[in-house]
Amino acid sequence: MPLVISMADRKRFRGDDGEELVSVGNEALARAIDYFDAGRGFRFSTYACWLIIRAFGRYRAKKNLIAERFPVSFDPMLELPPRGERPRGDKEKDLIGEVQEVLRKRLGFLSSLERRIIVLTFNLDGFEGKRTLGDVGNIVGLSGERVRQIRLIALDKLKDYLESCLG
Repeated sequence: MPLVISMADRKRFRGDDGEELVSVGNEALARAIDYFDAGRGFRFSTYACWLIIRAFGRYRAKKNLIAERFPVSFDPMLELPPRGERPRGDKEKDLIGEVQEVLRKRLGFLSSLERRIIVLTFNLDGFEGKRTLGDVGNIVGLSGERVRQIRLIALDKLKDYLESCLG
């Protein structure tokens, strides 16, 4: 055990967790005990040191790979408050209201079916619950898949219209 601790202290780089290195080293030491063969002419400490250093290298390589694939830096502004303290409620309702108002003003160039599907899908009629595509399809007399297709066409028209107005 003192061998593992001294090697972990010597091989520790900035950002390495000492306890984690000791844990990795202990696993390597246990493996060294299992696989050591005195008939080869090496001392146990030499063999164990070699295995521990290799285990540290694998640990760092794995840690670097994870850091490379999932880069994360702490930003306190992105930290979510507890559910009860979220200030989203009023802002979210205001934004939804603004989007609904823009949609109401811009629906004039859509066909009556497209307009009705957009109104029903995005609750522009004041409906408080959620409607599925199947629910909207039952109201307008179409399948849910056809409602989805018409909604995509209508949203593309809205997008093109808004882009032409802005740009």
